[in-house]
Amino acid sequence: MYEYRKFVCNECDAIVYIKKVACQNAINIVGSCKNRETGGILIGSYSSCLRKVYINEICFEPSDSKAGFSWFFRGIKGLGELLKKKWELNQEYYLGEWHYHPANVPKPSSIDRSQLKSISKDRRFNCKEPVMLIISKSPNTYDFNIYLLIGTRVYEYKESKEY
Repeated sequence: MYEYRKFVCNECDAIVYIKKVACQNAINIVGSCKNRETGGILIGSYSSCLRKVYINEICFEPSDSKAGFSWFFRGIKGLGELLKKKWELNQEYYLGEWHYHPANVPKPSSIDRSQLKSISKDRRFNCKEPVMLIISKSPNTYDFNIYLLIGTRVYEYKESKEY
């Protein structure tokens, strides 16, 4: 059985779970990026009632990605093959995007919010309620900040210590 971190929102009934091993993998990725943004896609599944989101993998940036201190453009190289493989093996699929804010800004920018709305409308993503994970660094830890687009509204999720 996998261990998950649980994220909840006081304003809606959906719950987001992230595998702890995926969180550690993301920390390793951002730790190697020094002072530049990085990111990638989130892979996982939904419960049958569609109110629980399970993020099972936080993928490294594709090799054709571009980044700087306060910006990130995720490439696409290899993602089609990866998503096809994940579906065939575990019936897992694209859930959304993640990126690292080295300036310790845990909130989504206006560009991030626009991206969530574009993803929800783009048939190629097949993801009507995309998740965005923003990782930021406080003095002693990395913070995981979850945002979920439901309808036209972006909801913020906080980690719950209850499981």
